[in-house]
Amino acid sequence: MAYIDWSPDYDLGIAEIDRQHRRLVEIVNRLHDAMVQRSPKSAMQSVVCDLATYTEFHFAYEERLMQSMDLPDWEAHRSEHRVLAHEIRSFETDLAVGRLSVSMDLMAVLQRWLLNHVLHADRELVQHAKGLRGGAILVLSR
Repeated sequence: MAYIDWSPDYDLGIAEIDRQHRRLVEIVNRLHDAMVQRSPKSAMQSVVCDLATYTEFHFAYEERLMQSMDLPDWEAHRSEHRVLAHEIRSFETDLAVGRLSVSMDLMAVLQRWLLNHVLHADRELVQHAKGLRGGAILVLSR
């Protein structure tokens, strides 16, 4: 059973962004599965590394999209991305040196972060972008 079940309510209407968000949910679910199965620390570190790397890829894509649309708040959104990416890299480091273990508390933090990112920060930007573009959103190549 998935820790986070993807819901159509999470879709923003930009196929590539929605695909990337679903991928982030899949990675968080993999980490939860590794925790529940009591996988070796190295396996959990690998999943956290995947999460950090894919998060950075996703944020870079979103930032290019926002910048290309000249959204007025894109720099504030980028700042939020930087904070979130740093937190995930910190989780990765803390896990590697034994200051942190994968727990339900950590999973809850990741779930809140991801769903807040998708449902609030990104949704607001998409709505603003659709208003600027008359409902159309341009898509960047990956």
